Amino acid sequence: MIEFDNVSKVYQNKWTALSNVSFKVEKGEFLFITGPTGAGKTTILKLIYGEELPTTGKVIVNNKNVSLIKKKELPFYRRNIGIIFQDFKLLYDRTVYENLEFVLKAIGTKEDEIREKIIRTLTRLGMVHKKDCYPYQLSGGEQQKVAIARALVKDPEIILADEPTGNIDEEASKEIINIFKEINLMGATVIMATHHSELPQILKKRRLHIVSGKIVYD
Repeated sequence: MIEFDNVSKVYQNKWTALSNVSFKVEKGEFLFITGPTGAGKTTILKLIYGEELPTTGKVIVNNKNVSLIKKKELPFYRRNIGIIFQDFKLLYDRTVYENLEFVLKAIGTKEDEIREKIIRTLTRLGMVHKKDCYPYQLSGGEQQKVAIARALVKDPEIILADEPTGNIDEEASKEIINIFKEINLMGATVIMATHHSELPQILKKRRLHIVSGKIVYD
């Protein structure tokens, strides 16, 4: 489903974020990418959803070379990818419902399907009672759930999560991890970047450990 073939990424011809990285992720797999700050974890996620392109090598997602996807085709390509950021990136002048509605309208979801998808997704995450709240009215853990809901509402095949427990407390972190386990059990491929190296062992999932842009453990 996802393949990195000798991928290197150099920023501004100076800083090497990734160096000859190769790995495959099968459909329905749960992969943790671990490593210290600056190791290249976020760069891998950005290469998968096409925010960045490799300097050398190939990134293949669902049999498509991401480098060959035209800019105007990227929104269509990203329909099957849900992205969850550490800093949430919610629209703070819109309610929870409106944040999810914005995503669905952007990908051309039919008007009569939008409400059903939003309510179903928020109910699944135990957040439907917060649908009319604004992000500033929510705790960090609740905001992270909304960020997850925004990714899930598209029914994507692939979920990319960048340090999703980095800005929330331990109790909320456990709940968020359980949500990702459930998402994976329902068939989605999950790739999570985290500096918590113990998580893969606790969940008994595959771990890709990166140091200075190179895979040192898989």
